[in-house]
Amino acid sequence: MDQPGHPAGYDALPGGESRTPWERRQELGLVQGYFQTWKSILFKPDEFWSGVSPTGTLWDALSFGWVTVALGLLISLPISLLQSTGQQAQLDQVMAQAQGQIPAEMERVVRMLLGAGASAAFHVGSAVLYPLFFFIGAGILHLFCLLVGASRNGFNATARVYGYANAPALLSGLPCINALAGIYVLVLEAWGIGKVQQTTYGRAAAAVLMPLVLLCCCAIPAVIFGVVALVGAAAQ
Repeated sequence: MDQPGHPAGYDALPGGESRTPWERRQELGLVQGYFQTWKSILFKPDEFWSGVSPTGTLWDALSFGWVTVALGLLISLPISLLQSTGQQAQLDQVMAQAQGQIPAEMERVVRMLLGAGASAAFHVGSAVLYPLFFFIGAGILHLFCLLVGASRNGFNATARVYGYANAPALLSGLPCINALAGIYVLVLEAWGIGKVQQTTYGRAAAAVLMPLVLLCCCAIPAVIFGVVALVGAAAQ
């Protein structure tokens, strides 16, 4: 039963905290618990994060993110396989125009990387290894939460935000939606850190965006160096 002062679908815990519908899946059912949570995160994020306990179990957030990513990969797999078929056709044209100038070993590697088998392996591997990616991603996010002073409730709170904020990943494999889904994940992370870590949204946004800024600062020089190296090698 919903409690006064808590969002619909949430159950009160001692101390005024609450459980998300996903955390009540044994009571609500797996499917209903999942989609109530997913819908609330996407369309009522402020209400959702207000009902997330920083002291809840880490497994609930990890399992929600795992199910979401696995379903998203399953949805995107047919699209990815179709794209692989198109890429193979384009590769055939490139190879025909190259007229044997590309080494056979390189052609074999490129075909393998662009093939349907590689695409399927990537999807399966990403789903299987999600727990590892979860702890790496949550750890990086919490490190920057510590740096900006947004870690009041500890790593568990950050990790729970990280797992639940993956809700848009269900749609990330759909063309024209994947970029928006990725941006919304960042928005949800900042929103969740602000609420669950009980900090300002400015600090929460800084914790979420600083790793991306740092990555770009490192990646751009690396790309420039790689291009220069390739041009230099081709000129010799």
